[in-house]
Amino acid sequence: MLSANEFKHLSALKVKKYREETRLFMAEGIKQVDEGIKSRYHCDLIVFRSDARDDIKETLHIASKKGIRCEEVRAKELERLADTVHTQGVIGYFRMPQTHAVDTNSPVLVYLDRINDPGNLGTMIRTADWFGFRDILLSPGCVEVFNPKVVRASMGSVFRGSFHQEVEVDELAELQKAGYSVVTTELEGSELKKYKPAEKTIVVLSSESHGVLPELASLADGRVKIPGVKGAESLNVAVAAGIILHKLFETGTGK
Repeated sequence: MLSANEFKHLSALKVKKYREETRLFMAEGIKQVDEGIKSRYHCDLIVFRSDARDDIKETLHIASKKGIRCEEVRAKELERLADTVHTQGVIGYFRMPQTHAVDTNSPVLVYLDRINDPGNLGTMIRTADWFGFRDILLSPGCVEVFNPKVVRASMGSVFRGSFHQEVEVDELAELQKAGYSVVTTELEGSELKKYKPAEKTIVVLSSESHGVLPELASLADGRVKIPGVKGAESLNVAVAAGIILHKLFETGTGK
């Protein structure tokens, strides 16, 4: 049974400041919790609604084998903890992993530049995971990886990524010295179909509303664009990410 203090503590994890202080975050929904408890992440607690028990039998079974604490709560209590209006009836609470140095043996690093929409960021993490690109760098100005909406939009992929937040442009310059070629997406770039990735590549994906920072543009070894019919709005950054990352995957980069 959860105490009143525990409810207060868990409810506060919807706020970024408290997540950072406690190094805990929430994953809401059956898919996300399942992915989390099967991953390298440590799960402190699973909270579930009584009428969801049948839907999460396997989740509870795995949690029990791993010694994860599970607590059943009433519907109104789960609503207080949930970040969504229509919850699936289960929330997992996980510890954020320790941050390690960027793995300079990784052939592809994905640099996300000022992606401030949680849905876009979560989708991009999910897309990068699909193509096997799991080393992700985030610039200052990006929404936090462990924001509940990002975690939800990633559909569990957040538990497979290696994330480096608040990465400045000068840090990319240092990675260039380690042999990486930096490629940005710009309207003045060469067509994507003509692009041949280097053996070690940092692909920069910038918010469509801001464009590429001048400092990033001047750092770039290459620039690419996704051709399309004139007159339409620019591609959503998550859609553009899918097209570009598929190109890297298709050419064998990172395999």
